[in-house]
Amino acid sequence: MKIIKQKIIENIQKQDLINLIDEKKINVTIPNKKIKAHCCINLLSFKNLDQEKLKKDLLETEEISDIEIVNGYFNLTLSEKFFQNEAVNLENFKFPDLGKQTKINVEYCSVNPTGFLHIGHSRNAILGDAIANLFEKTNFNVVKEYYINDAGNQIDLLAESVFYYYKAENNDKFPENGYKGKEIQELALQIKPGKTKEEIKEIALKYFLDNIKKDLNDLNIHHNSWISEREIIKNEYVAKALKLLSENEYITTDVMDKKQTSKGQESGQKLLLLKTKDAGDDQNRPLTKADGSYTYFANDIGYHLYKIESGAEYIICTLGADHDSYAKRIEIATSMLAKSLNKKIKHQIIKCQLVSFESEGKNLKFSKRMGNSIRCSEFVEEVNYNVLRYIILSKTPGTQFVFDYETSVSASLKNPIFYIQYASARSFSLISNYNEIFKNKTETSITTAAAIKMFQISEFQTLILTMLEFENIIINCVEKIETHSIALYAYKLSEAFHNLWQAGKTDRNKRIIIEDNFSETEDRIKIIKSFRNILKHTLNILGIDALEKM
Repeated sequence: MKIIKQKIIENIQKQDLINLIDEKKINVTIPNKKIKAHCCINLLSFKNLDQEKLKKDLLETEEISDIEIVNGYFNLTLSEKFFQNEAVNLENFKFPDLGKQTKINVEYCSVNPTGFLHIGHSRNAILGDAIANLFEKTNFNVVKEYYINDAGNQIDLLAESVFYYYKAENNDKFPENGYKGKEIQELALQIKPGKTKEEIKEIALKYFLDNIKKDLNDLNIHHNSWISEREIIKNEYVAKALKLLSENEYITTDVMDKKQTSKGQESGQKLLLLKTKDAGDDQNRPLTKADGSYTYFANDIGYHLYKIESGAEYIICTLGADHDSYAKRIEIATSMLAKSLNKKIKHQIIKCQLVSFESEGKNLKFSKRMGNSIRCSEFVEEVNYNVLRYIILSKTPGTQFVFDYETSVSASLKNPIFYIQYASARSFSLISNYNEIFKNKTETSITTAAAIKMFQISEFQTLILTMLEFENIIINCVEKIETHSIALYAYKLSEAFHNLWQAGKTDRNKRIIIEDNFSETEDRIKIIKSFRNILKHTLNILGIDALEKM
């Protein structure tokens, strides 16, 4: 719809209202079926606009054949020439170059390697992956990163848990808050005798990290960067970050606020604190423990310094909704690092609400620590990852929802992903049939009288108009860092295609393939090729397969 928006702006400028034009406020939208127009524009905000003059000027363009003005809304009927020109443009669709190779670090999933990846982790992982795909498509230089939390208390607790089951005769007490999953016990049985607890820690860490990579692969998630917390510490990013923040007076030495926490109070010892309270946090946050070692927060600050020094100008991270307080403090810390380095860093944390999983009306409960979680790899053996990804990505991250097992696996057109993939397979079949029927014919451009006839068919018009929405949806999704609009668009696009296909079953003039008429079929198949291309792009962003057959 860029050409229509451009024509409107050009003709508003003729009325010397150029200074009042805000392009973002001029939105060309497709109305509901009650309004008999191809598109409409709300121009109520232009108080001094001569609407009748604008109507007259717009009707002189070749793209618009009729205009109805209703309460400041311009309802436009578009010409066959418009559809012809846009059909040609759709054949050569390219993603807008929004990134210009700006380096962006998208970190997602990053669960502790203390067990398999369970289904409760899937929302964070799938959302982050789709966001990374979206930015990659629009020419950002994307780092898809997994931060390996391989240092600290949780890894020590993992080692103690495995070691407990490893010892053949064990009279020791099971470690408090230890991991009881069957995978912990099974791993312990696989380890050869004579290993120390430290050796077992390394064995367990590698074992679970390898399995997490398998689980992610089964969700069609492929990181291109794996960064170790240990390496961040070893390479002195934490020390460098704290030195930098201290030099810029963002760190103080004090006892923790007794009203907030008892940490560091036992000995009355002063700790290094980051001055997050000055930036709106409810307290200054500790960077060192009473024994002088770094806190998890300090290590994370070092990790974010690594991201910045690696050239990232844009940092995105997906976290669970229960990390709200943590998200705020790491955003503050990253801002302090950027200011200390005199760099402009865009930083955004996307928080995901929990997903409830139901089967036969019963809520499935998960706990990695208690060992009753469902592994992702096992889940997608029953529920195809395409289904899981679509259902998760069709919801906004802040929305809590219930994932119903029985509905998700139903092979029905009421199942949205089945409906979308059926459109993908059906369009592929149409193109294959066309190639077989007319294999000795030479294709031409969409300029024939047969094409003009096609552009008079409402279902073809709707499909073209729906395809034209794609670029604007992509631009908005990059700006807002969202993917649910793309998932919903995939359904809308598929619906426009299915409606066209269905219309051809009862009306020969609306068929896509007319076996005794090459010229008409050729033009119509070009539209279907454009449809399949855009649907495939849409599904690629979502990480969903564009099926060729069902």
